[in-house]
Amino acid sequence: ENKELLKELHRLGLKRVLWGVESADDGVLKALNKHLTLEQIDETLAVSHEAGMENFALLMAGMPEEGPEEAKKTRDKVAEWLEKGLVQHFQILPLCLLPGTPLYDRAQKEGWYYQPDPFQFEVTGGTPWLTQGEIADHLWKMREIGKPYGAFM
Repeated sequence: ENKELLKELHRLGLKRVLWGVESADDGVLKALNKHLTLEQIDETLAVSHEAGMENFALLMAGMPEEGPEEAKKTRDKVAEWLEKGLVQHFQILPLCLLPGTPLYDRAQKEGWYYQPDPFQFEVTGGTPWLTQGEIADHLWKMREIGKPYGAFM
């Protein structure tokens, strides 16, 4: 059903879909209240690709419950998607804490919101799960994964 809808959208001119994947770890997805699993993401990307769409995966680094092991799972999965041709482009950005969101409130309450400038919301001091250096390393490794495919945007 979704494949047929995507095929029709492709026929009508929709050629690219940006998917808010965030992470390829079920624990991180659950912590973000995404209400989906990695299996569902895999299936969606496959169906979209089979319908002729270019898939763009939007990811974030330094999210709740994302430690080094979870970050590596995401890197490995993105590399797999690229190799299989399920994802043509991806972007990964550091977590941004926006005032008024539950995550911003949590970071302030738990003491891991370090940015005093109200217009700079990136997690620059690290999280309880990843240090600032580990977040930077994860971002760098993700960019390197995309280089052979020209996939990093």
